[in-house]
Amino acid sequence: MSEKKRRPGRPRTRTDEPPGDYVGFRAPRALKAQLSAAASASGRSLSTEAQFRLERSFQNEELLPQILDLAYGPEASGLIMALGECIKDSGPYIATFSGEDLGQPARWMASPWAFRQMKAAIQIILEDLEPIGTENAELPATIAALPEPSRSLMGAIGPNTARTILNWLRASADSAGTGPKMMRLARDRLIEAINRSGPQQ
Repeated sequence: MSEKKRRPGRPRTRTDEPPGDYVGFRAPRALKAQLSAAASASGRSLSTEAQFRLERSFQNEELLPQILDLAYGPEASGLIMALGECIKDSGPYIATFSGEDLGQPARWMASPWAFRQMKAAIQIILEDLEPIGTENAELPATIAALPEPSRSLMGAIGPNTARTILNWLRASADSAGTGPKMMRLARDRLIEAINRSGPQQ
């Protein structure tokens, strides 16, 4: 009587699920060490830990739009995602051709030519989404009826808000600690670009 052939590889540790397809890849030693440590802490096998973390990465990816919606509202989060995709997709190519040679790509935020390319790309998206009549839009009656200096102040809400944000971003390390948390987080990530760009314009 012939015995049932045994499946190659290690025995399955998740017996509550049917066997899936085999996925094999080489991992850097540092990554394998991290996975091994995580597997030991969780009591899972190395392969199960890797599967668990891959599944979580896709779940986290689905959470991003929801988090952005909560933080900024649907329209703003949609715009952030559109601009983010534009930066993510074009950034590596812009950076590659901005370097001294193709083997040494530049960081697009550090290269004047690359930054100009990205600025133009973002501007195209914003201009395409703007409502008809934006260029010749008049001051709303609610603002026009205000006395000065409130009329001038409220008539430039967007630019004034941008300048306030830039002030927070360019605040010193000491005073930045008193600003909005989101601005402190943004400043930490943009500090090199802030230093490269010089004084506020």
